[in-house]
Amino acid sequence: MARHLFNEVDFVRVLPLLILVAHLILFFWLRKKSPGTKAVAQPGRMIFPPLGEIRAAFFVTALLVAFFLVWCSISLEPGEWWLPYVFVVLLMALPFLYPRILIIEVHGVVSRTWLGREKTIRWEDVAELHYAMDNRAFTVRDKENRKIVHRVFHAEPLLFRNLVRERTRLPLKITHHGGLKNKTIELPYRDQP
Repeated sequence: MARHLFNEVDFVRVLPLLILVAHLILFFWLRKKSPGTKAVAQPGRMIFPPLGEIRAAFFVTALLVAFFLVWCSISLEPGEWWLPYVFVVLLMALPFLYPRILIIEVHGVVSRTWLGREKTIRWEDVAELHYAMDNRAFTVRDKENRKIVHRVFHAEPLLFRNLVRERTRLPLKITHHGGLKNKTIELPYRDQP
């Protein structure tokens, strides 16, 4: 019975669901695991790359999507003409989904995509610092409401937060999402002796 049921299920049609489940498992595992990737100190700046596990997950995902693209193209049936296009779109979307590299420089915070696009927030333009406890995201927002976010899949979140607070000397808003009601507290900046 189980063998007959497995034969009826087309593996290729459930593949996007399996990839999504694998990414959710990886995301929740990363929330619990302490990061092994360290920030890179260079003269005048500190670079916060994505975690090594995220880079490996993107590489494995790209290989899997490319493999299934080739496999679907070779074993294509007339009713599945659309399937290779799904894998081509997934393969083209991966560079846009790759986490940004965050850089703390002398003049501000820089967010750089894998494709080379940069967003810079200068220190004098920073208007708000916000930390969301539910998804462990630290947000630097400027006066024009542009933001740079340090998420759970970047290296050394405490170092990033401390360096930004030290440079801006702004209070930190901390939000805890609890059911229907959000709690927000504001911690003022204090110089450490």
